[in-house]
Amino acid sequence: MVWSEQRISRQLKLRDLHVLMTVARCGSMGKAANQLSVSQPAISKAVADMEAALGVKLLDRNPRGVVPTIYARALLDRGLAAFDELKQGIEQVDFLADPATGELRIGSTIAIATPPRRRRPPVTEISARGLSPVGRGGGDDVPHPGRAHG
Repeated sequence: MVWSEQRISRQLKLRDLHVLMTVARCGSMGKAANQLSVSQPAISKAVADMEAALGVKLLDRNPRGVVPTIYARALLDRGLAAFDELKQGIEQVDFLADPATGELRIGSTIAIATPPRRRRPPVTEISARGLSPVGRGGGDDVPHPGRAHG
């Protein structure tokens, strides 16, 4: 079966994928419904709609709850990547809208990241003044390539 972007957009919804991810994580439709603040029939309908669209069973139901099938696992793996990409896209839009905001990640070895044992915790202070992206003006105390500082 060939799935075009148009067919996918008509038959599968991002919300339904989120529902499936929540059901798989919770192991039960009732717990997923509670977590998503919707009714259990709404959860069942979302899963049933996805199963009908794909033509495969996504969940094995048992007395203790539900377990994703191999088909659901494949969809969940790719769905997680899709949500991650979407989140990164939204973060990029936020940055483009306001370049003064963002996230800074600092990596280090365990030895550097773990302070030696002390009676008092170490005091760490990080401050930034006048920072701005290159070419945006301002931030006179921040060195910029090609600009003389004195």
